[in-house]
Amino acid sequence: MNDTSTLDRASSNLETLDDCIAVCEELTEEIKSSGQSKWAKRMQSVESAWEGSRATIFKALLECHAIPSSDALCFICGCKTAVICCHQCGPRVLMCSSCDAELHEKKPLHDRDVWTNGFFQEIPPTTTVLGDGSLGFTKRCAPFLLCEACLLCKRQGTLELVLSETESCIVITCEGRFDLFLCSYYCNDCDEHFSPVTLEKIIMEGYWPGSPKQFNHVFSEQLFRVWDSVRKHMPGTSETAFLRSLGNISSERGRSSTINVAVFHRAFKEWCFAMHELEAMKGKNWIDCPSCYESQHSCHVDGNAKLYRYSCVP
Repeated sequence: MNDTSTLDRASSNLETLDDCIAVCEELTEEIKSSGQSKWAKRMQSVESAWEGSRATIFKALLECHAIPSSDALCFICGCKTAVICCHQCGPRVLMCSSCDAELHEKKPLHDRDVWTNGFFQEIPPTTTVLGDGSLGFTKRCAPFLLCEACLLCKRQGTLELVLSETESCIVITCEGRFDLFLCSYYCNDCDEHFSPVTLEKIIMEGYWPGSPKQFNHVFSEQLFRVWDSVRKHMPGTSETAFLRSLGNISSERGRSSTINVAVFHRAFKEWCFAMHELEAMKGKNWIDCPSCYESQHSCHVDGNAKLYRYSCVP
C-alpha cells in the first residue's frame, strides 16, 4: 500500500514538473518573440506595402514613358506645338523649339528629350528641333561664361553673345559630360569685344579648369566633392571606374561618354591641394583628434589611426 502511494505521488510530481517545463518553454518562446515582434512586424509591413504598390508604381513609370499627344502645347508660350521635354525645368515641362532655344541658351546643362516614332529620344545640349521637325545643330555657351553686364562699361542689357567657331569646352559635372563652346561678348554701348574666359571667372562660378592655361576641360567643384567623399568612405574605389559611371550617365542621356582620366586626376589633385590650403587658413588641424587630444584617458598606438612620423619627413 505504501509503495503504491509513493508511486502515485512520484507520478503526480513528474506530471507537475512536465507541466512546469512546458509552461516555461511557452514563456521563453513568448519572450523571444516579443523582442522580435515589433521589428518583424515593421519589416512585414514594409514588404506588404511594397508588394501592394508595385502595380501602381509600374503604371506610373509606364505613363512617364508615354509621349505627349500631337496637339500638346508649349508650357512657356502656350500657343505653339510642343516638341521638346525638359527634365530639369520641372516635371515633364513641354516646350516649343523657340522657347527651348531662348530658355536653354543660359541653361545648357539641362537634359532634354524629343519624341519620334512613338518613343522619347535623348538629345545633347547642342541639338535643337528645326521648323520642319527635323533635328539640327546649335552651339551652346558654357554656363560659367554667361554675363549680364559688360565687364568694361558695366552696363546691363547691351551685350551680344558671340560663340567661338573652333574653341570647344567639355564641361563635366555629376550628370556627366557636356560638349559646349567658349564665347565672347560684344557691347553695343561701348562698342568693344571682350572675353569672359578667365581663370578667376571659372573658379568663382563653382567650376575648376582642367588646365590653368587652356579651358577645353572644365569640372564642377561639386563633382570633386562627391568623388572626394566617395574615395574617403570607400577606400580602394577606382577613379577610372567612377569616371566610367559618369560616362554611362552621359551615354544614357544622349551625350558623349568619353572622359579624360589623366586630366581629371591632375585637376582633382590641384583642387585637393587648394582645399588643404584653405582649411589650413581656417585653422583646421587634421593631426590632433578633436575628441581626445585635450584630456585623453588612454589609447593604443595603432588603435584609431595609422600614425605617421611627420617630424621625420623633410
